[in-house]
Amino acid sequence: MDELIATCVLLLVAGHETTVGLISNAVLALLRNPGRVARGGLTIDDREPRNGAVMLLLLAATGRDPAVFADSDTFDIRRGAREHLAFAAGPHFCLGAPLARLEATIALRAIAERVSSPSLDASSLIYKPNFNLRGPERMLVRFGEIRPTGARAQ
Repeated sequence: MDELIATCVLLLVAGHETTVGLISNAVLALLRNPGRVARGGLTIDDREPRNGAVMLLLLAATGRDPAVFADSDTFDIRRGAREHLAFAAGPHFCLGAPLARLEATIALRAIAERVSSPSLDASSLIYKPNFNLRGPERMLVRFGEIRPTGARAQ
């Protein structure tokens, strides 16, 4: 019974809480840095996204290592995902990483396609008290409208 309970707790934390944190922290970073929509003349490496293309955030939870990243405390969507440890590494690499990435991609794409004019109500932001799963406990997002499924932003 103890092993069953421990496994259930592990699945809840590893399979739910971490993905909730990934998605809420990604939304928070994008709301704080609204320049994620390409507005002509944007070049990332040798690529030029079309005007109005939605740029998505890739989680880099440990992307604040100044030995690896210049200006590590600044959000930079073009930084790339090199050498981060968001899903650990080696034998401890997260088995659920592909599922978490898929869930985050689906959630962020749905928000980008369906929610118009999102903005963070900064006074509402409250962080979870725990240290190891850092993320918003409460975060109000104001918006213009929610478009129906299948409707595209203009």
